[in-house]
Amino acid sequence: MAEALARQGEHRAALVAAREGLEDQERTGQRRWEPELHRLEAIALCGLDQSEDGQTALEKALCVARRQRAKSYELRAARDLARLWGKRGQKTEARELLAAVYEWFTEGFDTADLKDAKVLLDELT
Repeated sequence: MAEALARQGEHRAALVAAREGLEDQERTGQRRWEPELHRLEAIALCGLDQSEDGQTALEKALCVARRQRAKSYELRAARDLARLWGKRGQKTEARELLAAVYEWFTEGFDTADLKDAKVLLDELT
């Protein structure tokens, strides 16, 4: 829900949906989607011009994905954080972060996430 709302530009509603999802996980103890919910929270925050808070949420998403060993979620969080850093002119740091995650993959390069990451890596060069 949060992703669809963010795509429609409904960032405030997307933020509410992402945070409700995080609260549900806290209540139930089921944390499978936690990295993705933090990433969606970040997208909403950035859409609301709160990029510092968005960066914090992306860093949390990255940390949780690494702890869970969830490489797909790690890639998404790294991609979005690299994109944010790239917009701020931190291209070297952005490329290093994303390249480290991207290089872990040995297959699936036809998936949307890996294609998007590759495009961003090329842009950061």
